[in-house]
Amino acid sequence: MKINLHIALSAAISPLVALSLVSCHGEKNELAHHHHHEEEASEPHIAGEIVLDEHQAEHLGVKVSEVKPGAFYEVLPVEGKVVAASSATATVAARSGGIVRLNPAVREGSLVSNGQAIASVSARGMAGDGSQQASTAVAAAKRELDRLRPLHADGIVSTRDFNAAQKAYDEAVAAANATRVAVNTTAVAPISGTIIQILANEGQYVNSGDPICLIANNDKLSLLAYVPEKYRSQLGAISGASFKTTYSDKTYTVADLGGKLMPGAATAAVVSGYIPVYFSLSNAGNELTNGALCEVYLQTSPREGVLSLPRTALSEQQGEFFVYVQIDSQCYEKRRVQIGDRNASSVEITKGLHQGEKVVTEGTTFLRLAETSGVKAEGHSHNH
Repeated sequence: MKINLHIALSAAISPLVALSLVSCHGEKNELAHHHHHEEEASEPHIAGEIVLDEHQAEHLGVKVSEVKPGAFYEVLPVEGKVVAASSATATVAARSGGIVRLNPAVREGSLVSNGQAIASVSARGMAGDGSQQASTAVAAAKRELDRLRPLHADGIVSTRDFNAAQKAYDEAVAAANATRVAVNTTAVAPISGTIIQILANEGQYVNSGDPICLIANNDKLSLLAYVPEKYRSQLGAISGASFKTTYSDKTYTVADLGGKLMPGAATAAVVSGYIPVYFSLSNAGNELTNGALCEVYLQTSPREGVLSLPRTALSEQQGEFFVYVQIDSQCYEKRRVQIGDRNASSVEITKGLHQGEKVVTEGTTFLRLAETSGVKAEGHSHNH
């Protein structure tokens, strides 16, 4: 039976891309069918053929690839997350002791720029802040200077004594200004990036040098994979990794992101039954979010001569797996296959396909829709 993809898809896609009926043997319409009826009647047809004009296949994004043996990387599926690179983090610290007042725009996950104010720290009114003593010293020095000024003008006080009083006043003012700066300081971001952790709460007292928050540069991140202890013996074979975040279906490859396995990862200490393995990542496109949870596929040693297909080529139906094999430029056949190992992007095919066959790797949804419609193509019935 041949399936009319035009009818099958008419309810699912725009009439502008409704598919024309095409014979697997090249007949373009009913007239052509009548001219070649005798020849066609003698030719065998594959049950369940799906007819799809090659131009419409291109328009719908149906892509075909030839099955070839090659290297297949076995993987260890583990959990992980995207974290800040240790070399690309900075601490915002208090420059003086006092009470913290956070910038209202500051929160975990917010972006900040180099030099941006993160928090103010004030010791005003606190015991030992020195501001009252400094103000008292300024007032005393000013009174003495004001007392000597007219006496110096009348020649009663020497110029040396007057200059000494002026110097004492200037020094008291400078000390008071320094005290005010120390009493009220501003903590600023030393780098641009994302605030990954706030370490001081609003209204909390901090000492000089205490951390207020941590900032991570977004351009440099790390992939942290939690490898179960039972896989320790395989750590030495790890050569790369791919991963998917919980907020996207896109699969990222460490190598494509300019990253690599961090030195010493295979000998990392066990933490609660897991071995942390790190990969460096470049986040120049700013696609990745610090702290994102991931499905990680650790790539180990490859097996050669394996038939494999992209995951997008498979159609799972009632627990079985199928692919669509291209018979000629316009015809496709549904084929049951058996699968073996899987990785983030590919699946090993152990039975059902042969080298050199052409399989649909993208656009399988359209073919499955046509295959399940159960509508015969017009002009191709053999009951004449």
